[in-house]
Amino acid sequence: MKNSTTNSPISKKSPHFDISAAVVKQLGEELVTDEVTALMELVKNAYDADATWVKIAINTKGVYSDSTKYFTDNKSGFITVEDNGFGMNEDEIIDGWLVISVSEKRKMKSEGRTTPEGRTPLGDKGLGRLSTQRLGDRLEMLTVKEYTTNINHIAFDWASFTEDISLSSVPIYINRIQDNKAKKGTKLIITNLKDNKVWEGDAADRIKGQLSQLIFPYENMRRFRVFLSFNEEQIDFDELNEDLRDQATGRFEIMYANNQLIIRGRIKLLKLLGNKSDDRGFYDKLISNDLGLNFFSFLTNPKSNKKHFLSNIEYLGKSGWFFKFKLVKNIIEIPNKATLVSATNENEFADPGNFSGEIEDYDLRGSETIEAVFDNLSQFKTIVKNQVGIRVFRDGFGIKPFGINGEDWLNLSGGQTSGRSFYGLRPNNVIGFVSISAKENNQLKEKTDREGFVSSPYSRNFFTLMETAISEINFILANTKRSYNDFKKVEVEKDLGIASLKDVTTNLKKTSSSAKKIEKQSQDLHVKINHAFTGFQKFKMNPSLNENEVKLMTEIENMLNGSKVLLGNISTIVTDAKRLDEVANYLTSRIDELEAQLDQFSELAGLGLTAEALSHEMSNIIDRLVEQTSSINQELNKTKITNPNIFIYLEYVNSIIKSLRKQLSHLAPLLHYARETKEQINVIVFANEIRSFYFERFKDVIDFNVESDKNDFQISASKGKLTQILDNLILNSEYWLKEKARTDKNFSPTITLEVRNPFLRIYDNGLGIDPELDNRIFQPFITTKPRHIGRGLGLFIVQQLLDSLGCEITLLEQRNIYNRKYIFQINLSPLTK
Repeated sequence: MKNSTTNSPISKKSPHFDISAAVVKQLGEELVTDEVTALMELVKNAYDADATWVKIAINTKGVYSDSTKYFTDNKSGFITVEDNGFGMNEDEIIDGWLVISVSEKRKMKSEGRTTPEGRTPLGDKGLGRLSTQRLGDRLEMLTVKEYTTNINHIAFDWASFTEDISLSSVPIYINRIQDNKAKKGTKLIITNLKDNKVWEGDAADRIKGQLSQLIFPYENMRRFRVFLSFNEEQIDFDELNEDLRDQATGRFEIMYANNQLIIRGRIKLLKLLGNKSDDRGFYDKLISNDLGLNFFSFLTNPKSNKKHFLSNIEYLGKSGWFFKFKLVKNIIEIPNKATLVSATNENEFADPGNFSGEIEDYDLRGSETIEAVFDNLSQFKTIVKNQVGIRVFRDGFGIKPFGINGEDWLNLSGGQTSGRSFYGLRPNNVIGFVSISAKENNQLKEKTDREGFVSSPYSRNFFTLMETAISEINFILANTKRSYNDFKKVEVEKDLGIASLKDVTTNLKKTSSSAKKIEKQSQDLHVKINHAFTGFQKFKMNPSLNENEVKLMTEIENMLNGSKVLLGNISTIVTDAKRLDEVANYLTSRIDELEAQLDQFSELAGLGLTAEALSHEMSNIIDRLVEQTSSINQELNKTKITNPNIFIYLEYVNSIIKSLRKQLSHLAPLLHYARETKEQINVIVFANEIRSFYFERFKDVIDFNVESDKNDFQISASKGKLTQILDNLILNSEYWLKEKARTDKNFSPTITLEVRNPFLRIYDNGLGIDPELDNRIFQPFITTKPRHIGRGLGLFIVQQLLDSLGCEITLLEQRNIYNRKYIFQINLSPLTK
């Protein structure tokens, strides 16, 4: 007999799984790490709903009141998030929004479908509604489906999600409100905020900063607007407009598509300007004058620039830009790339999908163009600081932590082992983005907590491609700056006639040795003059001298006094010059830091100019002394004076003259003018050559005219020196004309070079010379330019160079429409003989 059993139900209910409501609350807390992430999830929901805008209002002081509001408490503080998306109907709320982790968006993405506006959904984990609990306990939602007049109202309290209640038992309020004026969209109202202090003071500033970094900053490239207010105050996201972008000294574009990495870039001339005090002078001389054309030739010439030359770059020379470049690298050329193991191809490249990006490099020291656009340099720095970093955006929304709060995911700071030698992109000076999309880059999956990408061959290749692009950009920047440093050294050596750095120290030591010899001679001579002067004063008191002899003695006394003053000036120069061996020894020990010692060379150059001017004056004094001594000898012969003391004194004077000439013979070989070669110059032809050069330089910015009476004349002079004279005058005009043009858009700047035998006149149609400087314009260090622009030596050097030619320059009395003097006239008559 078989045993039989009877089946009977254990319970009247069918068995099923359930879940504690507290688990859902805990899940939201773990997945949404902070308030900023919570808000961004809500903003993404608005984007996925095809909204064109979303408004976030955070209010810590007021109480939200509305006739439709379900919760009636009066606790202060609320957050609203409102958009104009397509909204939801009742079925979509019940069957979708209230069902945890059921996401139509995930299905859309897997099938490659998009929203009516062509957007690939950003969300797929159902984090939007869970994220609200990070902000406050009570949530109400008012949503209107497109083309309807029904407002669907739902409300619940996250405080109801406790361990002792099942998820399905959480009370939910839902209602339908008829409103003929209802507009499509969704509005979330969050009350009973978790912590009002999070939205106030320094904490609020931090949240504002984080939000601004997660919103795509390029306004003209954005399809979706985000508005934020704190306690009814509208917050500016510091959008990167074109005015700011125009201030970048470097702009670089990165694009990856079809297995090719394309890098485009352009660099401004100002990128070459360094931080040292003497860099501006080099920059003005070597770069500004020809817009970097000469340096570009050096930069791209492998013969003269063997170490750091660049190829495949194109000269621009306009709007402040120096050159541009384009690099194309096939994926095959990129090392360390990740591959996929597949049945068909074991080396299949894990393609992260097409993406693009831009990086802009900024110089925070400021420039004239910055002052013209922003209120001040501080404002410019603040905006750059708020946006600094290279961020990753998916469809316009930032992905943490890339570039957020200075996170240097591309390791730009890794090469900054030395501030002096690092010339690449610096993390605190760049603003940029990498743009990916849900459609093109679906293999770049974000972590569940929204903190970066899930590690995979695809994400590793994304990083590899970006690091390769940065490496190529840094290579261009480094070679450009190192080439510029080499170029400066070549030009300095060329200007000084130096074949090698050893020549510098050798010449300095020779000069010091000569100075020490001259010092001994000058000391001996000084003793002789004092002795002669003492003897002369005793002799002058002799009552037997007649009137003619007393007059003669007075003239001799004046000459002796002049000689003493001149010898004192020479002693000062010799004292400085004899210390040059100390400078030479110092340079020898630190020859690798020669560039840092350029200030000392400037001082030596200034000493040379002073010595040149003084040597001319010494020659004139000696000539006058010889002439007067000869005249006195003739006068003595006529009067037949036989006083031996007079003839002894005259011999002293002749001895002084010989000593002074000997000292000049030591100095003369060191002076620049003694080494120059003269040639015959047709002045009108020369003037037109100058015009031709500056016509190319000025292009359409400044007109340069040559006026003459067609009566050419010749002069005998150094062409190089005459060119240097006119360069100084023309460049001075250029600066002031550009300053006026910067503030007066209708101004047409013009420089005129007028040839009228035997004069050269140069003038412009600018403001003219400041009346306060009329009588001091040719003195050194006199200028009205900003200190960092000019040192006031240009016109002084012009005068010194003309003096060495025996010519002079004057500022004519004629006045312009501003009642100011403006015409410089050079008298070339001494060179026509």
